Amino acid sequence: RYGAVLLSHLLTGTPVPGLGDAVTPVRIRFQARSVSRVDDIVVVGTAPNKTEVVLSIGVRRKPKLVPSEADSVKLIADFLHVACTRRALVDSGRWKLALAVVPSCVPAQQLKALAEMASASGSWTEFQDRLRRPGSLQAAVRNRLTQLEAIVASLIPEWSAQAARETWRLLSVLRLTEMRLEGADCTDRTYSVERLRDVTPQRSNDAAHALFAHLAEQVGAYAPGGAVVDLSRLHADLQGLDCFAPAYLP
Repeated sequence: RYGAVLLSHLLTGTPVPGLGDAVTPVRIRFQARSVSRVDDIVVVGTAPNKTEVVLSIGVRRKPKLVPSEADSVKLIADFLHVACTRRALVDSGRWKLALAVVPSCVPAQQLKALAEMASASGSWTEFQDRLRRPGSLQAAVRNRLTQLEAIVASLIPEWSAQAARETWRLLSVLRLTEMRLEGADCTDRTYSVERLRDVTPQRSNDAAHALFAHLAEQVGAYAPGGAVVDLSRLHADLQGLDCFAPAYLP
């Protein structure tokens, strides 16, 4: 369903949260291991100056973000790998990192608070100064930082003395995306259906609802094969559907 939300942005040419408000999405890679260690979904867009902007998204429903959970360690390792190997692009804002979770994930919300503070700090020294201010963070959030530093230290033992600094560097470029697609809160799906009305017959809600469901099915076919989906391919795969009637063909 989250993949379908991103495809709705691609299909309508609307900005993808985290990629940039002025960036137009042009293709989406699923399970793009050959491109990025953070490979669940990679969105590529074009900025107004024609430069390419990449958003690597790790999708986890409720990560625990503790050293004792293997998936959390691998997740942080993948983010750290991209942040280090693509450092020039990441620092320039041309390669971005995001973690997609459900809103009820408390560890991720704590990570968000740390990432926002790290991003607002111009240096590791300033980040440390902010941490020392009374009442700057709740105890649980500080504990989450300790857990993250422990994960980073375990990943790069030779840099263990630099774990705190490398953790800040990662946090400063990491963003959190909330997937509101479950239970009573299906806001993301609602917004997607609203976007999709413009590419349906009679611009109707019923057709947009059906189109979103079909996009979700398409993701089920795209992801296992590591598909690269651009607008031309997506149009071709949707041709013939009663719920799809684009204003133009690429």
